[in-house]
Amino acid sequence: MKLKNIKKVIAMFSLVAVSFASVGVSTVVAVGSVETQVTPDLGDSTCDPIRIKAKWEMLDLVAGSAAGVGEAGEDDSTDPGAQFLPPVAGWGADMNYTVCAIVHGPEKNIDNIDRVITEIYYPDIPMHTSGHSTGGDTCNQSALGTYNDDGFEIDNPSGGCEAKIEQNLLHKLTQTEGKALVCDAIRTNNENLIIWDSGEDYDQVCNETDGQLTKGYAAVYCSDKSLIWEDPAGNYKVDVFAFDKSNNQSEVFTNYFKYIEMMGFQIDFNMVNYGNVKISEHKRVYGDKCYWPGDSQVPTVRNTGNVRLDMKIAQDDMGLGYQTGTTNWNVEYDARVGDLEGDWTYYGPFGMKGTTPTSGQYTSLLGETLDLSEIEEMDYSIHVVEKWPGNLTSYTGNMWLSADKADFDICGNVT
Repeated sequence: MKLKNIKKVIAMFSLVAVSFASVGVSTVVAVGSVETQVTPDLGDSTCDPIRIKAKWEMLDLVAGSAAGVGEAGEDDSTDPGAQFLPPVAGWGADMNYTVCAIVHGPEKNIDNIDRVITEIYYPDIPMHTSGHSTGGDTCNQSALGTYNDDGFEIDNPSGGCEAKIEQNLLHKLTQTEGKALVCDAIRTNNENLIIWDSGEDYDQVCNETDGQLTKGYAAVYCSDKSLIWEDPAGNYKVDVFAFDKSNNQSEVFTNYFKYIEMMGFQIDFNMVNYGNVKISEHKRVYGDKCYWPGDSQVPTVRNTGNVRLDMKIAQDDMGLGYQTGTTNWNVEYDARVGDLEGDWTYYGPFGMKGTTPTSGQYTSLLGETLDLSEIEEMDYSIHVVEKWPGNLTSYTGNMWLSADKADFDICGNVT
């Protein structure tokens, strides 16, 4: 990312006892605990019980229709199973998808299927639970600016880690709709999308003579769902199970879909103006933690992808050249993400004004890692060592910002 025309120089509680007091009496009542247990009775077995024959996830591309109806059965990869890219729009956008299953009716009677349930879980990755707000003191009461509600929790996420996201009912498609989806759209265009139970395949359900969807022994059930831009990349577990009208439960059918990694960030400034600077002065310019939708002139960065980021920077010499008689640069820089004094990173120019940095000429900004959907300030400094070449009234140059993917924290480390 290139920033042009940068004006530089011159310009919790566990209750274990309760104490009661009265005149001359002191009583301590201990609160004990006992273990409780329940064992699920999945019902009487039959020769032909309710069961999940197959399941899958796919992109929800048809707006306004019932879940699964008219869909093409697409995902974002040719790999087996479902893989989804985050929304291209980034911040505030949703990735809409659909969970589906083929459910066999007990004793081949789909009218005895009472309900089909899905449960969806985060990957084994920490995920923050706090959100973002606009206006307030952080943004000088402006309704336009966006900031973190709880920056500490975003840096130290308290959610995710295989926690359940939600539980939902799947809804039954008609026989015609179910066959169109499975036997036509998916079988033709995305054959390896569906995850089959042992011994099941397209022929078992689609065969025009005795296929289970053809004969009406099984039905397709679907539900529309979504992930948001800030949900973490990784493998999401999806369980589906069903009950018949006697409350006999099927076995749980589990598979995973992948939320594909995508890096992204946005900045709300197009210039860093160091203002008036004296020789040998270490001049700093500070950003803030309020992201503006336009050019704020006060540097702020936000993570719009679904992975953590380490920012990196490259900057030319702004025409300030070398120190006299040496090949040592006449200008030095510092930058940081966040506001901790120990996070400043020193770097020199990668090259002369008018040149463009290669990937290896960027400097990684140490210290603050941008967590999912985190908004942070960016601060900069300049130090002109000994002279103003050509004695110009101002000096300009270019700055480039990029990022590397940072590893997620380990769930066992989350407190």
